[in-house]
Amino acid sequence: LGDLRAAVAGTAARLAAGRASGRDLAGLRELLDRFAAAPRATEQRRLESRYYLAVAAAAQSVRLTLHEFELQVELGQVLWAATRTPAELAAARDAHLAVLAAIEARDPELARARTEAHVDAVTHRLIALHIALTRLDGRISP
Repeated sequence: LGDLRAAVAGTAARLAAGRASGRDLAGLRELLDRFAAAPRATEQRRLESRYYLAVAAAAQSVRLTLHEFELQVELGQVLWAATRTPAELAAARDAHLAVLAAIEARDPELARARTEAHVDAVTHRLIALHIALTRLDGRISP
């Protein structure tokens, strides 16, 4: 699922770099500003989900946007259950800002690469969390 998420989000970022309007870019910037200022984890997750959907919409691809929506629904419970440290939150914000900078610079390959790198890092973190919880559950079970 992580591979699919990287492919969809990476392709959306690549296409957004060539297709996003000034209004799209302003909307992405506003979402990331709100994400950085959000005091609660639930609001951060909601805004981050909207960010991915907004990048897909800026790519002007209905199919990519639908795939991103489906991935957000499917991964939502996993992503929302994983708490983040302040350092992890700052890293996510910085990664999204770096993607936005590549989109604004109209650099499709950099936007794709940065998106895929961030999604891969999140995927690896979620796998590690799952393994840790599975091991913990094994110790608690009779």
